[in-house]
Amino acid sequence: MSILKKCTVPVLVAAAATTALIAPAAAASAAEYPAYACSRLIALDGGPVGRWGGEGCSVAVGYLPGRGPVYGPFIIANPYTGHRVFCDPVSPYSGRADLPYRVEGFYCHPIGDA
Repeated sequence: MSILKKCTVPVLVAAAATTALIAPAAAASAAEYPAYACSRLIALDGGPVGRWGGEGCSVAVGYLPGRGPVYGPFIIANPYTGHRVFCDPVSPYSGRADLPYRVEGFYCHPIGDA
């Protein structure tokens, strides 16, 4: 067996193992994040990335606070229209809630229809 064949097989196996480890992370969907369901979803600053708010809200998925700051990534969704925004964490927190009246995300962007 040539030295090329001896080296190629372990490299290909290592590449396949690395791809198998990365693939599940890349396949993570928005459904894995905690979410609020709101009857109204609005862009508060008019831009595609920025402050988004919801009115008539409740916790739909996972644990999220009913009142006060929201830490970590979360989604604000309108179940009637299918519109959703993903809110990224920003220092010191990524949003604030005052259920059922309103939820506000500070750095959000639309993620498409449900």
